[in-house]
Amino acid sequence: MAASATTLADRLASQVRPRFLTAFSSLVPAWSWPAALRALRTAVVVPPLFALSVEVLGNLQVAIFAAFGGFATLLLASFGGTRRDQLLAHSFLALAGGAFVVLGTAVSGVTALAACVTALVAFCVLFAGIAGGNAASGATGALLAFVLAAASKGALSTVPAREAGWWMASGAGTLAVMLLSPRPAGDLVRSAAASAASSLAEQLSAGVAGTVTPQAVERAAASKQALAQAFAAAPYRPTGLAVTDQALGALVEDLQWATACLRGKTAGRSQETSSKWRLLAPLL
Repeated sequence: MAASATTLADRLASQVRPRFLTAFSSLVPAWSWPAALRALRTAVVVPPLFALSVEVLGNLQVAIFAAFGGFATLLLASFGGTRRDQLLAHSFLALAGGAFVVLGTAVSGVTALAACVTALVAFCVLFAGIAGGNAASGATGALLAFVLAAASKGALSTVPAREAGWWMASGAGTLAVMLLSPRPAGDLVRSAAASAASSLAEQLSAGVAGTVTPQAVERAAASKQALAQAFAAAPYRPTGLAVTDQALGALVEDLQWATACLRGKTAGRSQETSSKWRLLAPLL
C-alpha cells in the first residue's frame, strides 16, 4: 500500500513539476540585446527632442511630431542589411513620412475624407511591403506619420512646424541608429549560410578524396539546421522582391537541398569512390 502511494506521488510529481517550471519560466522576462539597444536609443533621443521643442522653440506642433517621429524611427522601424542599406531605408522613411504629414494635414479638416484617404494610404503602404524586409519594417512608422497628421486637426499653416518636428526626429533617430545599432538579423542569416556552405564544401572535398566520415556528415547537417533556424527566426525573411533578398532566399534553399543530397549519398558509409564524387561536384 505504501509502495503504491509512493509510486502515485512520484507520477504526480513528474507530471506537475515540468508544468510548473514551464509556467514559471514564461513569467521571467527574456533578455534581448537588440530590444535593449532600441529602448536605449529612444530614451536618449526622444526626451531631449521634446524638451527642445517645448522649452526652447515653444511650439507644441513641433514637439508632438518630434516625439512621435522619434518613436516611428527608433521603435517601430527596425531595418536590416549593411549600414548603407539602413541609411537608405531611414532616408526613404523620412521622405515618405514627410509627404504623409502634408497629406494628412490637408485632409484632417474633413473626417469622412480623412477616413477614405487613410484606407487608401494604409493599403498602398502595407502592399509596398512586398518589396522586401526593410519596406515592410518601415510601413508602421510611415503610417504613424500620416495617422498623426490626419487625426490632429490643423490648417495648412501648421505644416512647416509639423515637418520640422518630423525631420528633427528623423535626423536624430537616424544618427542614433547608425551609432548604436545591433547586428541585424539579415547578417545572422548570411553568417549561417556561409557556415553551411563551408561545411558542405568540406564534405564534398572529403568525398572527392574518398575520406568522408560520419562526423563530417553530421557537421554539415548541424550547419543546415542552424541555417534553417536563423532563417525562420528572422523578423522579415529575405524573400521579397529585392534582388539581394531573392538571392539569399534561394541560397538557403539550395544549401538545404545540397546538404540533404550529400547526406543521402553518405548515409551508412565512411568511404565513397572518388569518381562518383567528382561527378556530383559540378552539380552541387
